[in-house]
Amino acid sequence: MTSFPALAEDLSQLNESVTSSSRTRLSSRNPMTDDPPPRQLGDVLAQLMQLRGYSQIQEDDRLRSAWKQVVPTAYSTLTRPAKISRGVLQVYVSHPAALSELSAFHQKPIVENLQKILPELKLKDIKFRLG
Repeated sequence: MTSFPALAEDLSQLNESVTSSSRTRLSSRNPMTDDPPPRQLGDVLAQLMQLRGYSQIQEDDRLRSAWKQVVPTAYSTLTRPAKISRGVLQVYVSHPAALSELSAFHQKPIVENLQKILPELKLKDIKFRLG
């Protein structure tokens, strides 16, 4: 978990980068003052969340939740979705027999159901790995 001082430091660095980038755009300055134009709070917070990786954490939580919905109940405790790379979800399976069954009989329905629940992931396939 991120500590408050680390978050404050990130905000400070973000503010410095915003201020320096705003100074280069002379036409957007207020002619009465030398201050850069104000930014929307939502834009700054979105940039901060991306900087700290919070959006990735939320996406991982959504993936785990969706995984529990689509994987057969007998395999939910034996599997752990890990990461998505180029549209391929890597899933670690703790038992070799479960890995074989998932690959042979359940892979296609799981992919189809995940595509329905989380279409923004653009999932194409699943790779099951022993681990």
